[in-house]
Amino acid sequence: MSEIDIEIDKVYEKTLHNLSFADLNQDEIIEILSDGRYSAPLLEIQLCKWFPSLTHVKGNKDHDHIDQHGNMYDAKNFTKGGMNFMPSNQIGSGRKLNPEIAVEKSNKLIYICVDITQLPNIKIIFKNGKDLAANYKKFKVPFNKKDELFTTIVKDHLQHEEVLV
Repeated sequence: MSEIDIEIDKVYEKTLHNLSFADLNQDEIIEILSDGRYSAPLLEIQLCKWFPSLTHVKGNKDHDHIDQHGNMYDAKNFTKGGMNFMPSNQIGSGRKLNPEIAVEKSNKLIYICVDITQLPNIKIIFKNGKDLAANYKKFKVPFNKKDELFTTIVKDHLQHEEVLV
């Protein structure tokens, strides 16, 4: 597979094939992977196959990938609940958004937004953190804003590629 240069605000479409695990059928696997908590670890590694300039950062760091230029990337899944991109330590019961810290973190990152709502078909768009934070002040993209998020600025850049996983 040839290396794909990462372009900010370009929509990439991928199709997952050969999904399997033990005796589960593809529909059962898709149901499980539709939950971002379960698909995230797999997709973080798969993103490096689709975009070889990315290196996966193991462990629970404040970012998931880095490239050869030192740019840091954080992969976030867009699910039926939308996409939450606030810092992980601000998500969960008893935690709340600290906008100053969230802006500071987002300014350092490129977010890899992965739409998993139509598995096995997915969409990926890379977004500058400062732009995402400016457009979504609550650090969450609601489900009804999915089309807004996954719109290529230059329409003729839409790319479709089938990939075996």
